[in-house]
This record gives sequence, C-alpha cells and structure tokens, in this order.
Amino acid sequence: FSMQTGFDYVLADQWAVTFQLAAVYHLLQSEDDPAHLRPFAIWSALSFLFQYAIAVLAPACLLYAFFVLRPRAADVRRFDRNLIAGAAFALALVSPLFIYKAVRFGNPMCSGVIHAQLLKPHFFGVVFYAVNALAFFGIPAALVSAYGFVRALREKGVYLLTTACILSYLIFWVLLYVWLDTRFLLYFVPFAAVCLARG
Repeated sequence: FSMQTGFDYVLADQWAVTFQLAAVYHLLQSEDDPAHLRPFAIWSALSFLFQYAIAVLAPACLLYAFFVLRPRAADVRRFDRNLIAGAAFALALVSPLFIYKAVRFGNPMCSGVIHAQLLKPHFFGVVFYAVNALAFFGIPAALVSAYGFVRALREKGVYLLTTACILSYLIFWVLLYVWLDTRFLLYFVPFAAVCLARG
C-alpha cells in the first residue's frame, strides 16, 4: 500500500515526474543558494511516494551534490546544514509509509510487485526502448535529442546533471528492469527537453 495504490486513477507516473522535475530544478538552484537543498529533498520525497523511480536518480544527484556543488559552496557548513535538514524533511515524509507497512504487513518493503525478481541484466530492452522512443518523442525530436545528449556529455552544470540522470535511467530501465513498458519513457521527458535544446 502506498500513494501509488490510492492514486491509480490520477496517473501516478505523471505526478512522480512532475515532482522529480521540481526536485532537479531546486538541486540546480542550490549552487547559488544551498537553501534550495531543502525543497530538493522534499520534492524528491513526494515523487518517491508516488513512484519509487526517483530512487534511481539518487546516485546521480548525490554525486552532483557532493562532488560538484559542495566544493563550489561559499559556506560548506551552511551547505551541509541544508543538506542534512533536507534529508530529515524527506525522511519525515516517507517514513510513515514504511512504518505502516511494517506494522500492517510485517515488512516495511511490502509491495504488490516483487521488485527484486524484475532486476536482472539484459539487452532486450535496448531495441524495445529505441523503437518506442522514436514513436514516443517523434523521429525528428528523438534524433535531435540523441545528438544533444552526445554533445551534452562534455558539458558542465545543467548538462552534467542531465546526462548523469539520463545514464542512471538508461542503465536501470533499459538494461536492468525486465518489465518493459513504454510509460517508463515518461521519466526521460524533462531530460530529453534539455538535450533537444542542446541539439
């Protein structure tokens, strides 16, 4: 049971992607003001409550925060305080769900889907998502976005975070998650827009 269960009829993936976009925006803004790390964590937690997909971006976002943003921070202590506060807010938002599952079902990770069984390295997702990306985005937009992605690999700032997030999702959705579904392409949309502009 989660918000995913209660919101079957309001398209949880769309809400998850919307909140994910808000989270990434605040992470980028935190370079100028570390206070944005708090809303970054809150929007991430809200996205997580709708779909767990944003957890796949955790490595990209954390590496960006610690190895790009933190060294550039004018006040490292202020950066750390905001990061810790954000993590506390996020934990406060998501922990009731896991506490409820632990009490109700005896397992905090209880889910209608056994995710571990869906995770195994494979390559059959490459053709599936390549073909469907052309249909989902349209051939011209998909090709220009792919070109923009290649160009963005050498860039910094927003492009560095964008390419890191895309690579995280590519590895997970295309090469690890055996449940193939075109709706998962929705999670690439915010990043595809950046690549389209770069192309």
